[in-house]
Amino acid sequence: MKNIQFYRSILFTTLLLILITVSGFSQSLNYEVYKLKNGLQILFIDYGTVEATAIRMYVNVGQKNETPGFQGISDLTAQALLYGNVKYGKIKQQDLLYSMGTTMSANANEKYTTVSCSFLNRDIDAGLDVFAAAVRQPLFPAEEVKQQISEFMQYNNPKKMDISELAQRFSNLFVFGINNPLGRNTYSAQVGKFVANDYKEFYNFNYTPKNTKIVVAGKLDKEKLKALFEKQFGNWESASGEINQVSFEQPVFKGKEYAFVNRDNATQVYLLWAKKAPTISDKDLLAFKMSISLFNRRLFEEVREKLGKTYGIYMSFNESQNNGIYTVSTQTRSKEMVSTMQAFDKTLENFYNTGITENELSRTKVKMKNSYISINEPSSIIGYFNPLIYPDIKKRLNFLNDIDVITVETVNKAIKKYYNPESYKLVIAGNNTELSDQLTKLKGLQKFENNAIEVNQ
Repeated sequence: MKNIQFYRSILFTTLLLILITVSGFSQSLNYEVYKLKNGLQILFIDYGTVEATAIRMYVNVGQKNETPGFQGISDLTAQALLYGNVKYGKIKQQDLLYSMGTTMSANANEKYTTVSCSFLNRDIDAGLDVFAAAVRQPLFPAEEVKQQISEFMQYNNPKKMDISELAQRFSNLFVFGINNPLGRNTYSAQVGKFVANDYKEFYNFNYTPKNTKIVVAGKLDKEKLKALFEKQFGNWESASGEINQVSFEQPVFKGKEYAFVNRDNATQVYLLWAKKAPTISDKDLLAFKMSISLFNRRLFEEVREKLGKTYGIYMSFNESQNNGIYTVSTQTRSKEMVSTMQAFDKTLENFYNTGITENELSRTKVKMKNSYISINEPSSIIGYFNPLIYPDIKKRLNFLNDIDVITVETVNKAIKKYYNPESYKLVIAGNNTELSDQLTKLKGLQKFENNAIEVNQ
């Protein structure tokens, strides 16, 4: 039996690979928005020729919704959806998914939660039944939750974090502040107080039909799927039935601000800059996105290739997080800390002053179009149409035309807005003993104790 299941898994993977090679992403993509009476919205996207269907549930809940003292509850709750439910215990659920050659995943980020799965169409009845049971009837068994919390506490101790994770944790605090849920960090002593009932209460309040959207992509029998979703989700109700809305201030950047967190015995230093970025609603978002690869190239050429300060330096911008910042990170030898910071400052200033050329913009447009056209995996297509971040599907389909109308002037204007060389927040993680002389050169440096992120409010 196990051999048969193994080969079914291989067959499913092979079919998806075939799907990837024979299908492409088109602006004329056929889609339909379907809504149940309880407010649950389902987006159907016809894609490919292989008899397979990918499903992703988006719940409008994440770190943004966590109240003081409950940091991490959104992701822990999402993971615990897979620990068994009223209809299927954890082992039975795993066996059923394995027999269909697939798996199911669940996680939460800053802004939303996702639960994802893919099925061959012949398994869609059974597959959707397993999926619906997991997301609608979770039990959050006490022993499973206890084990999950124990594992979290074991691996999430600031004293055991490497310098890159340490810098990221303290950057959240430094950039957003303790009064913003994005600035509060999850820590072991706080998570250790959670019990299964905390998960249940969080789930009941946030997992509701009107707070959830589902995207389905593949070779779809939409009428059959509509009937299945009506069966599995049509009677889903919630106490409030409301959409979960939260709001908080965007981070403010005024001048160059520095913070340091110590890691004893660290032989290198990690530098993490944060700067203001556009949000989804900003009109200059696309122009800003066109600047990213060009700035990354200049960072690499100047800091890595020309000066040899580091093996790599990277700008990162997560559009779907929609948190109003971008970051630049690098790791270098402790003795090169200040000189690496100076190299970054110089590169940032040059980019701010010179902007980009017509040739650079043309090449960037080609890359962006190719990246768009090559979207072909069902999971990537579903991610591209994330309805919580991009509610206007017609606008998303018009992406190629939007690229064409961007000019050099538009991009350079965005560069002037978002690459100001005199404004950022930099977190440094390294060995205080080795860095002490260099740290004294940083005006207004804020030094964090390792337990500074272990605060609820």
